[in-house]
Formats: sequence, C-alpha cells, structure tokens
Amino acid sequence: MVEQQREQIAALLEQVHDLEALLAKDSHNSSKPPSSDGLARRMQNKELMAQEWQEAGRELGHCGETLRLVTTPDMVVEQWPAVCAGCQVPLAADAPVVLRERRQV
Repeated sequence: MVEQQREQIAALLEQVHDLEALLAKDSHNSSKPPSSDGLARRMQNKELMAQEWQEAGRELGHCGETLRLVTTPDMVVEQWPAVCAGCQVPLAADAPVVLRERRQV
C-alpha cells in the first residue's frame, strides 16, 4: 500500500509540474497568440508603458507652454467643400455653414 501511495504521489507531482509549466507560457516564450496571455500580462505591459512614458516626458511640476493664436494673421485661407461629406451631393454656393475651424500654422 505504501508503494502504491508513492507511485500516486510521484504521478501527482509530475502533473503539478506540467501544469505549472503550462501556466508559465505566454506569447513571448511560446507560439501562443497574445490574446491568450490573460489579464495579468496585459496589466504588466500597461505598467511598463506608463513608466517609460513618465521617464521620457518633462519634469514633474513643469508648467506647459502653448502657442497662442495671433490676433492678425499674415494670410487667411478659406476652404469650401465641393460636395457633401456624407452623401456626396454637390453643395450650392450659398449653402449654410455648419462648422467653422480656426487653425494656425
């Protein structure tokens, strides 16, 4: 009976070892697709990406600067679409303005 228990324990230990090896595999060390990595692997990747972004950016506490629009531009370019973006019907010259954008280059 003791011998039978030893064989059973050895078989169970081998099964545990195989299952642990299966859990350790992901898309980086096997042919599994990245979608099978699971949530823990994705969270590690997001944390690493956040650390890299923080290291590459400006110093903490530094106030940013924005290029302000000038009050009198050197040149104004008006652009009018020839056709409707949704249905491709030609637009009349007196069509109502739906959206205006102001940009500075």
